Amino acid sequence: MIDWSPPVASRFRLQWQPATVAVRYVPGCSCSPTTHAPSPIVNPAEGGGTYGANREHHGSYWYDWTTAREIKWRRFYLPYMRLMNDYKNMGGLVTAGSDPGFIYQTWGFSYIGELEMLQEAGFSPLEVIQAATWNGAQELYRSKGIAPPVGLVEEGKLADLIIAPENPLQNLKTLYGTGFDRLEVDGKVDHVGGIRYVIKDGILYDAHKLLDDVAAMVEAQKAH
Repeated sequence: MIDWSPPVASRFRLQWQPATVAVRYVPGCSCSPTTHAPSPIVNPAEGGGTYGANREHHGSYWYDWTTAREIKWRRFYLPYMRLMNDYKNMGGLVTAGSDPGFIYQTWGFSYIGELEMLQEAGFSPLEVIQAATWNGAQELYRSKGIAPPVGLVEEGKLADLIIAPENPLQNLKTLYGTGFDRLEVDGKVDHVGGIRYVIKDGILYDAHKLLDDVAAMVEAQKAH
């Protein structure tokens, strides 16, 4: 466990608020990290607005994105991940959350990347799933003063579920909507995983059909 005293925090240029982390577990607090790794999907020389080539814009993080800056950025994540893992091990409530739709983050993909980085931080796969389900439900309903109606698969809870053909505890990458390519022992590549169905408010949604609908919408928009 890291000694999160001010000298250590300042050495990593971290500014953790004592009221939130307090270098120790504070009952009643939760941690909702945003550990996703931004990945630009456009040509930096194109576009404008928030994502244009402008030193003043937060979305222009890739401006002169050198190897040295990439290394420094990745190294910063190490103490941040240790902080989250220590907080969890001390009994703190850690939830999962990313910024889909912002800074090149795509809905349905950045969230799974967030789960992968929680595992990288030291969470077991089961702890990752718990952070994304039951922990999040507790945090959302705590202010309401009622027991969460979701977050667990048990009698009396709402059946808001995702149904996946693969075991995410074995490989979180199989939760990506587009699936995952796996090299089998016979040398063949199988495309596995992906979410098959989503049940929300008692309605069953075919995930593959939804992906096809989105692809059709994109093509229709390009045609205009």
